[in-house]
Amino acid sequence: MKEKHPMHSSPTGLENWPGFTLNDLRYQRAINSVKMAVEQERLLTNIDRMVNPKSRPGNGSQSLMQKMFNGLSVVDYGLMAYSAYKQIRRVYKMFRR
Repeated sequence: MKEKHPMHSSPTGLENWPGFTLNDLRYQRAINSVKMAVEQERLLTNIDRMVNPKSRPGNGSQSLMQKMFNGLSVVDYGLMAYSAYKQIRRVYKMFRR
């Protein structure tokens, strides 16, 4: 039996999207928890390296700058540079007025 009024498609086109199954959602959740555990372990290792420089073999006394370079990634340096740029720009605008 056919309907007299066929169903109109929505403007977003999501009526044909089957969605995620429970297995898909569980799989994504497991992947994200593993990623978080790996990142947490990496951060703890980096913090340990910064706090206890003698914990690594062949490592004598280090300066503060060496500890910072060993403990931070490129993304961390980028974020620090961006925040420093914002602060300098704010001060520059304040004196320019």
